[in-house]
Amino acid sequence: LNAIREEGREEGHAEGRAEGHAEGLAEGRAEGRAEGLAEGEAKGKAEIVLEMLKENQPLDFISRVSKYSKEKIAEIGRLHGVL
Repeated sequence: LNAIREEGREEGHAEGRAEGHAEGLAEGRAEGRAEGLAEGEAKGKAEIVLEMLKENQPLDFISRVSKYSKEKIAEIGRLHGVL
């Protein structure tokens, strides 16, 4: 009887570990996708801001359109040698 209980316990632990592993992988993938998407959006937005700076658009206009602060826009411009 004790051997049967121990076998059941071990099977339960194995199943639990497998389920936990699968859930952890799925969660990690979802977080990774979300982070990658956010980084991609930020990079694209910064590229657009940079192009507007190259076209000599006013900081007020760029800020209004991009929703970035003037300080953030200036930082992007300095980083790329535009300001």
